[in-house]
Amino acid sequence: MTDTASAGFRLEIRDRVAFLTLCHGPVNVLRTTMLNAMAHEIERLRSGSLTALVVRAEGRLFSAGMDVAEHYPDHADAMLEAAHRFLAALWNVDLPVVAAVQGNALGGGFELLLACDAVLAVESVALGFPEVRVGAFPPFAASFLPRVLPWQTAFDLVARGRLISAAEAFRLGLVTQVVGPDGLDAALDAWLADLGSLSAPVVRQARRALKISLGEKILIDLSIAERQYKHELLALDDAVEGLRAFQEKRPPDWKNC
Repeated sequence: MTDTASAGFRLEIRDRVAFLTLCHGPVNVLRTTMLNAMAHEIERLRSGSLTALVVRAEGRLFSAGMDVAEHYPDHADAMLEAAHRFLAALWNVDLPVVAAVQGNALGGGFELLLACDAVLAVESVALGFPEVRVGAFPPFAASFLPRVLPWQTAFDLVARGRLISAAEAFRLGLVTQVVGPDGLDAALDAWLADLGSLSAPVVRQARRALKISLGEKILIDLSIAERQYKHELLALDDAVEGLRAFQEKRPPDWKNC
């Protein structure tokens, strides 16, 4: 096991499976240093002896998303670069990536799930991108969702910030399996047993073939969205007002209406 708990996560390898566990209590907020450290660990994984990478979390929430304080202009560049590196590491790792979601996944936490190959979620989970309500938008979701959802649905999630249930996410194809409150471990074990019964190199070849039509295109689009975020969104007064209002627990007073 790589002792990274002080960085907000653990990485351990057991029975030919790598487990990345978020443990940054109380709600697994994703910070720049944590994203870079997780990316570094994923980049170091060697697929030859492994059958899967599992991403899971401890605590009440899977993840509340990126640290709000790091969205301010002075910190946004570093935050966006770290998020890009982490999501690219998940996207490019030469292993099936299975997410086990025990609690709500919001903002960057939901973007993390979009970069996984399979998402198993407890039925009580809520998912969404609330960034627009605090003067921001989710770059990876904005790049990815229009490729897999009808335009109107992608707009509803990204530009209106509507939260959805695990059941609705399943109907949309964003969650692979919904389980009862005590069924997550069993569902994950079944997935890992099934993957373990297959030829790991053949599964990796099939995954690579599936990504031919997306592959680097997603990351190129993500870079474009990140440039828009840095040079256009952050030029708005509303980008800061939304963050301040959230931290001060008051309604935002939008300036650029």
